[in-house]
Amino acid sequence: METAISEDVPGDFVELGVLRGGASIMIRGVMRADGETERKVYACDTFVPRARLSTFTRRFLLPVVSLFASIPIRPVQRWICAGFIRTSGSFPAVDNPSDELIGMTLFTLQNVNLMSYHRGTGLNDVKSNFARYGLLDDQVVFLQGYFSDTLSSAPIEKLAVMRLDGDTFESTRDVLKLLYSKLSPGGFCIIDDYHAFTDCQRAVDNFRSEQGITEALVPIDNIGVYWRKQTR
Repeated sequence: METAISEDVPGDFVELGVLRGGASIMIRGVMRADGETERKVYACDTFVPRARLSTFTRRFLLPVVSLFASIPIRPVQRWICAGFIRTSGSFPAVDNPSDELIGMTLFTLQNVNLMSYHRGTGLNDVKSNFARYGLLDDQVVFLQGYFSDTLSSAPIEKLAVMRLDGDTFESTRDVLKLLYSKLSPGGFCIIDDYHAFTDCQRAVDNFRSEQGITEALVPIDNIGVYWRKQTR
């Protein structure tokens, strides 16, 4: 962000998959600290809050689901994972989830306390988090829904930084197809889950190959990567 601002790379900032809003809040804070009054930060997510579990669900239903999740038969585990994703509404439907996504889902189902992980991720909750830091204003734009639905009509013309944290093949593919052409030369494309989910990596590699993108992938940590769009 500092490089994009100091080098006057045109465009806004966007985070795709914001959870409670932490990174987007940081983005808005940097914008204010640097006196950026024209750029916007787009915070995109389904903003589906995890409901508080009823006593019946916690004591009876989840143990049954957890029992099924412990069955070491991959087709069963894949079916459970796909059903959980479809029911939660946090991601588009995934017919053939990756091994990493299956593992994460099964771990969550087998550890009931983790079911509260996404509490506080509803749109009003995230807005409240921005407001706590005095950063909720008209330079923050929330796009609620699946990326494939919201981005096609989003009022985004140019981007300086895009940060993808969508986990799945479908979410990653949709963002790249809909937004990468709007990334300005010199702008940054950050892939948060490149080494965490093989489906995310496959979506990125496929897109880069199809578009002839040769810019080197720069590691951020042991999971995330980024590349900087060449000046053309």
